[in-house]
Amino acid sequence: MEKTNKKLAIVSVLIAIIVTSVGVAFGYFIWNSTSDTNISFTVEGAIVELSDGKDITGANLMPVASYTTGGDNVIQKDIKVKLKSEVKDTVTVDFKLKINSIDSGLNNSSFKYNLVNASGTSVKSGTFETSKAGDTISLLTLSTEDNSLTTSESNYTFYVYIDGASGDNPSSMQNQSFDFSFDVTGTNSSMERITNNAAKFVQNLDDGSTGDSGSGVYKVHHDAISAENSATGEEIPATDDYRYYGPNPNNFILLPDMDAIDGKLCTYDGHEVDSRSDCTTIYKQDMGDGNYVYLDEYIENKFPSTVQYGTWDSDNNKCVDNSGWDVETTNTYNGAVTKEVCEKMLLVNGNSRFYVGRILNKVGNGEYKSTQTGLYRIIGSIYDEYEKGYRLKIVKAIPLTDGTTSLWGYNPGNWGPATNGTYSDNLTEGNGLKVLLNSGAWWNKNVSTFHDYKNETDFSIDFSDFGISSSAKKIINRSRFYFGGEPYTPVSNIYNMERGMTSIVSYWDGYIGLMYPSDYIMTVGGNCYNGSNISGCDHKNWIASSMSKYYRDSEFYHEHLITPYNGNLYTVFDIVYNSYGTSVYMDMTSTGSDYASLIRPTLYLSKDVSIVSGDGTISNPYQVSK
Repeated sequence: MEKTNKKLAIVSVLIAIIVTSVGVAFGYFIWNSTSDTNISFTVEGAIVELSDGKDITGANLMPVASYTTGGDNVIQKDIKVKLKSEVKDTVTVDFKLKINSIDSGLNNSSFKYNLVNASGTSVKSGTFETSKAGDTISLLTLSTEDNSLTTSESNYTFYVYIDGASGDNPSSMQNQSFDFSFDVTGTNSSMERITNNAAKFVQNLDDGSTGDSGSGVYKVHHDAISAENSATGEEIPATDDYRYYGPNPNNFILLPDMDAIDGKLCTYDGHEVDSRSDCTTIYKQDMGDGNYVYLDEYIENKFPSTVQYGTWDSDNNKCVDNSGWDVETTNTYNGAVTKEVCEKMLLVNGNSRFYVGRILNKVGNGEYKSTQTGLYRIIGSIYDEYEKGYRLKIVKAIPLTDGTTSLWGYNPGNWGPATNGTYSDNLTEGNGLKVLLNSGAWWNKNVSTFHDYKNETDFSIDFSDFGISSSAKKIINRSRFYFGGEPYTPVSNIYNMERGMTSIVSYWDGYIGLMYPSDYIMTVGGNCYNGSNISGCDHKNWIASSMSKYYRDSEFYHEHLITPYNGNLYTVFDIVYNSYGTSVYMDMTSTGSDYASLIRPTLYLSKDVSIVSGDGTISNPYQVSK
């Protein structure tokens, strides 16, 4: 980051500003934010927050009699400024408006701006009558030297509007566009990002794609669910989710004061490795569709007698194995099997000579990273019907554990008892796992006894060092979990199914739950999610790859989800992990079966939580605070 004065001592300052880009067209014109503009920086010495205040994308800007009463016809930006603490050196903060572009029709005396303080007094006002691309308008300078910048918060509001009371608003102003941005600098300061509303921050990462190649964040639209089909008996409104997709997204987040080590993850070059061996020799696997994953040498060690590489049959222009059989790779390699691809393709012989095709390049040795109890992964920025706003939904990076045990069964039962009708907000009765996570040993950081349904034994777990911290509790709130679940539901309808009415408790407002089936399914991108199934899409799924370390030999391990199977008190939807690594799929299983159960707490952070540091990698996870 550039420092404005390298010779002066850096003062301990915090600043959160939001740099805003805007564009407009038609009406008189329509103002559109090109992105949800919550971008924050640090000017050492002061906290500055510039906020959209409300979503005004698509709001018509029409002439108004007054900017204070124009409502959605006025662009309004709120600014908050204060020193973080008393300082010895002079600190200044300068606000400017940059004119990136402006159409000539908007060079009119009625197109105005006004910056006012908390009492409504104008600090700087003017028009865009002579503005042109490249101009900069100085709006405000605050300084500790004249006491305009102190530890007391100062509030300002910036308006852009068409003044309908000042005379003519010519038709030449119609169908015009502009692009402005705020520029905030300071003396005796350095600049770097700080606090961002966490939910909006993730929304800003939406790359505009369908989530079908690479890794990142994409938007998933959900239509409204009618009152007669919803768990609540009221319409669940249409909404957009912003979800992490792909095998390698940077979505790690660390909750505060949960530092005990409860496991380890195999990594290479900052990426989590699909590790089922000892994290030594690492391969980069090309999936043929723009996606890739990192693996260790488990496959070759697991199936030494059946692993081979493809051979190109030049006479017939096809890829064959060492017996001359055609290579079938449709479920695991999604590109054209050319000669070059064939000769790099690792083949694993399965049932009926079915092949798992992998393009592998040996890249180096892996490195184990110790995982803290507070290490989670962000599912996405999800609209929560309880708080009526977007919140970060997160899931624990590794299964629930006391540092030694991470696999056990439990009776899923009912997340009741009901408080009223089919609604519950009970935290202390019913489902043992619900109690554990919301009022029991994990929540209170003490000891609890469990029954292992796989081995039919009881065991105790001490969560004194491995439960949720009091600091973490301060940044979460109750959220809404639904319990609809019907068999044979099409993949594309799974979200609606989860939110449907059931004969048992249909919805519950609590603190900690588990994932939905849709949380798992939607990580694979729009083409897979909107299809009839997700076969062949597992390699795009960061949830599947992050849990692959629990594939062991011929064992199957089930990760319990919160969704019951067809209203059954004793059966839930599971994710089933098996030893082949490419066969992660949705299944329904009764607890008490022969399979051990993986449990990963899932929760929503409060909607006013901000990301204060980190880049989302496993080496530098996001950190949050209120």
